[in-house]
Amino acid sequence: MQNRKNISSASPTGHQAGLLREPQKSCKERAKEEKTIPAEDDFNSPRRSHLSLKEVIRDIGDYIQENPRMRYAIIIGSDSQGRVIIDCVTAIVVHRVGNGGRYYWQRQHRGPIHSLREKIYTETALSLEVAERFIKLLKKELAAHAEIMYHFEIHVDAGENGPSRDVLKEVVGMVRGYGFDVRIKPESYCASCVADRHV
Repeated sequence: MQNRKNISSASPTGHQAGLLREPQKSCKERAKEEKTIPAEDDFNSPRRSHLSLKEVIRDIGDYIQENPRMRYAIIIGSDSQGRVIIDCVTAIVVHRVGNGGRYYWQRQHRGPIHSLREKIYTETALSLEVAERFIKLLKKELAAHAEIMYHFEIHVDAGENGPSRDVLKEVVGMVRGYGFDVRIKPESYCASCVADRHV
């Protein structure tokens, strides 16, 4: 978020105007700024790095359109690690059912997490943040291809066994409240395997 600077309402003249005028940037500097991707929109894959979410969507669209008659599962899940500075990874998996797939991941850092409940809530919230932007762009990308069949779901790194069961009902309800299908452990491989690999 940009900070607002308070500038006097009086119109600057002469030397004052020169001081307020921003220095001209070189072509290299401008190109570097245009290429910079915000941390929340910086994705990687085993094949490419530093992709914006729109580039991820285009890549997925191209991949699906290579074989549009197949069925696809598109999944988002997150995992995290750390105590003071939390390393959070959100993964997007595109599974061409019965015939492999590809995946992408995004790394963010968050402040301290003090409990397992807070950890699982943070991970689920990150997945939902990405999912809301992702699904809108994906629908636009595939709008002209009504024949393509895909199923979308969120994977949460929690299950009925172990300490995470205490928060399971709440996070499952949270995901369903957004209108998404949800998978839990041991079926939530996007969170517990793919995202976990890059934490």
